Amino acid sequence: EDGKPCAPGEYGRVLITTLTNYAMPLIRYDTGDIAQALDGPCHCGRTLPNFGPILGRRSRITPVPTEIMALADTILVAMEQLAIELSGNIRMYQLYHFRDDNFELRIVVADTLPLEFSEHINEIWRNAVASRPNKLRIVTVKNVRPPASDKFFHFDSDLFSKPSA
Repeated sequence: EDGKPCAPGEYGRVLITTLTNYAMPLIRYDTGDIAQALDGPCHCGRTLPNFGPILGRRSRITPVPTEIMALADTILVAMEQLAIELSGNIRMYQLYHFRDDNFELRIVVADTLPLEFSEHINEIWRNAVASRPNKLRIVTVKNVRPPASDKFFHFDSDLFSKPSA
C-alpha cells in the first residue's frame, strides 16, 4: 500500500510495466489483483520479481486480515501441489472463510477422497495455525457454486462484499 515492493512472503498489489506498446505504454499499471511476493527469479529463467498465484481481486480481498490470507494461501498452495494419488478424484475445490475465522475446504470429487488426503491437508493446517484457534473442516459437496458474478474463486469469505444480483 505504500508503493514499495513487497518482501518475499508478503502480499501486495500486482503492478505491471510494459514499454513494448509504443502507442500506450503501461507504467506501474495496477491490475487490481493481489498476490504473494516470492523469493528468487522465476523458474522460467526471467530475473524479474516473482510472485505466487493470484489470490483474487483487491476489491474482494481487502477486508480479510493478512494472517487469515496467509492461512488461506497455505491451503491453496497445498491443494495445487498435491500428488496425483491424492488429487486424482478432485474435480473442483474451494476454501471458505467464515466470520468466526474458521475455514471449510469444500471439495467436489468424482469418487471418494483417499484417507491420506485429509491427513495430509490437516497436517499442513496444524503446522500453519500453530497455537491459533482457527479450525479447518474438510467436506465433500456435489458442486461449488460461483457467486452472483459467475466468476469462480478458489477462496471465498464471509468478509467479502457480495455483488448485488
